[in-house]
Amino acid sequence: MASKSLHCQGNYTFSKTEKGYIVYPKSLNIVRGNDKHYWKLPKYEKDGAELMQVNWLEVTGCIDNINIAKKTSYNIEFTMSLMTDAFGWSGSPVYLMAKWGDNTQWRKQIKWLQNLFTITEKGYIIYPKSLNIVWGNDKRYWKLPKYEKDDAELMQVNWLEVTGCIDNINITKKTSYNIEFTMSLMTDAFGWSESPVYLMAKWGDNTQWRKVNLTTETTGKKMISKTITITKGKGNNTDKIYFGLNEVWNKKWKGGLKIHSVNLIET
Repeated sequence: MASKSLHCQGNYTFSKTEKGYIVYPKSLNIVRGNDKHYWKLPKYEKDGAELMQVNWLEVTGCIDNINIAKKTSYNIEFTMSLMTDAFGWSGSPVYLMAKWGDNTQWRKQIKWLQNLFTITEKGYIIYPKSLNIVWGNDKRYWKLPKYEKDDAELMQVNWLEVTGCIDNINITKKTSYNIEFTMSLMTDAFGWSESPVYLMAKWGDNTQWRKVNLTTETTGKKMISKTITITKGKGNNTDKIYFGLNEVWNKKWKGGLKIHSVNLIET
C-alpha cells in the first residue's frame, strides 16, 4: 500500500436526517486520495469524489454517537455513478462492509455496473455497457461498447447469454412493466434461422419467457424491438427486475447481432 502521506483522512462529519444519516465524500478516508493521479477529491462538503484510476480501492468512514436506544438496525447505501469512460469494473467485484460493535457484515457487489440505468418518465433504459455478457471479454466473440450509450456487437457465439437487473424498483408505484430488447441484425448476420432467442424477465417469484425468431420477425435487418410483460410476484427481491436474452440450447454458431438498449416501460 502507498505511504500514509498519499492517503486522504476524512473529517468524520455527517448530516442527520429524519430517517438516519448522510455522509459526504469529504468525510471519508480514501486510500491514495491525496495523489491526483488516482483521485479528484471534493472541494466542498457535498461534492462528489472522482476516481481516476487505482488498482487498490479502499474507501472507509465512520458515524459515532449513534443513538442505540432509538435504533438497532440500519440500511447502508453507497450512492455512486460510473462516468462514460469508466473501465475495469466488469472483472472487479466490489465489497461493501459495515461494522457495528462486534457485528460485521459484508456484501459482494458482483459486476455492480449492472445496477446503473437511466430513469425516464415512463420507466428505465439500460445500455449494453451495463449488461452481463457471457464471453463478452473475448474479442473473437463480442465487440463491447466503449462509452455508455454505445452498442454491443456480437461477432459470433454458440452460447448467447445477456442478462441485466434493475434494482430499487418503486413497487408501490407500478406493478407491471413491458421489457424490450432493442436490437438489429447486420447485413452479414448468420445462424439465426435455426436459433430462436428467448427473452426472460423475473420479478419476485414471477418469471416470464418469450420465444422470438429474429429472422422471421425482422424487416430488412433494421432495428427491432421485442416486448415481454412482467408483473410483480411475491417472495424475495420484489424491488428488483431481472431480464435476459438467451440462446444456449442448439450450440450452433450465430453472429451479426447488435444490442442497442433494454427498455422497461410502465404499463
